[in-house]
Amino acid sequence: MIRMSLSKPSTPLIFSAAVVFLGCAGEVADAADAETSSTKAWLVVEQSSSLSDVPTVRSHASLWFLRIAEEKDFDAATHLVSARLQLPPVGTCQPAGVADDQIASASISRVELAYAGDVHVRTQRASIPLTVRFFPNVADLVSGVMYTIHDLNDVQAPFDGWLSLTATGSGEFEPLEASTRPPPLPEKLSINGVTLPLVDTVVPREAPIWLGWAPDSDGDIIYIDIDPVPSASVDRIRCAFSDTGLAEIPRQAIPDTTEMMIAVHRSRDVALRSDRGEVGMAHFDLAVTSRVTFASP
Repeated sequence: MIRMSLSKPSTPLIFSAAVVFLGCAGEVADAADAETSSTKAWLVVEQSSSLSDVPTVRSHASLWFLRIAEEKDFDAATHLVSARLQLPPVGTCQPAGVADDQIASASISRVELAYAGDVHVRTQRASIPLTVRFFPNVADLVSGVMYTIHDLNDVQAPFDGWLSLTATGSGEFEPLEASTRPPPLPEKLSINGVTLPLVDTVVPREAPIWLGWAPDSDGDIIYIDIDPVPSASVDRIRCAFSDTGLAEIPRQAIPDTTEMMIAVHRSRDVALRSDRGEVGMAHFDLAVTSRVTFASP
């Protein structure tokens, strides 16, 4: 059993997003019996890469070790500490500015963010230390620390199918090493059969668009953010599809402009496993972006 101390570090740390179940005994502030409490790690890894003459890559990772009173509180606790992705039903499109669901604070007990010692994310190419810092209190329900990467370019895909998380432990928290299977970046992107990026090719505006990509896993979600150029954030349309390799973007989702930016995301929730078995989950959101020009009507 992995155990966690409630003691705070003298210096803070941080890291971004996936879920790790650690199973823990110990009291939770405002919570019931110690026998019912548990500790989970919530890990999120995000990246966006552009298909342009000057490619740019931005990545981020964050991690919270969440001590909660009951298992059923975990989902609500993750909403308290991080923004959760909101997607339309698979096979549909809708405006992307829909606010995140608000979880009623009365529905969960107090959440303790535990300190787990020195934490690293390891890929096939690098070992990246996470920085720790105190997490701002949310509605008097959350206290403690979180982990995050220091530089936005530290954790980058492709991950070659492997990523691990290590923690040295602290107090009652035993050292942890767990690994998971990240998804690949969306690859071999095409619009109406033409490979992206579209250099000299334009697409018709008054017709649906067929988006193609190399499929990877039926369990993954491909979602697409479409922004007119020029645009405001309120103009964004978001579509969601199963990871089958081909999807139709309806005409109604295509902006009435001469250009648009299209971002193709692969989203995956996957288990983290150690030699003890499954110890949690990780959330990955990896995107590729490109500019598309429309033909004159």
